[in-house]
Amino acid sequence: MKRTALLSVAVLLVATSCDENPERPRGPLTGPSGSVTAAGASSTVCLAYGKELAGAQAQAAARPGVPGLQQRVDALNAVIADACR
Repeated sequence: MKRTALLSVAVLLVATSCDENPERPRGPLTGPSGSVTAAGASSTVCLAYGKELAGAQAQAAARPGVPGLQQRVDALNAVIADACR
């Protein structure tokens, strides 16, 4: 009798736990629109290139005789002009 009572309680608990629906998110499942994501990514990229440009300009000003530094500054300026403006 005790086993039957315990077994029925166990079955009842398992059955009620399976019947419950998990809580689902109530908001939309889609992410932000592509334009918002692209704008956030490009501004981050622009900030990174701006910092890199500032460093390259400082290096070029400190060592004007090194030929590759001015080319790097020009290349970074071109990337920023194309991607960020």
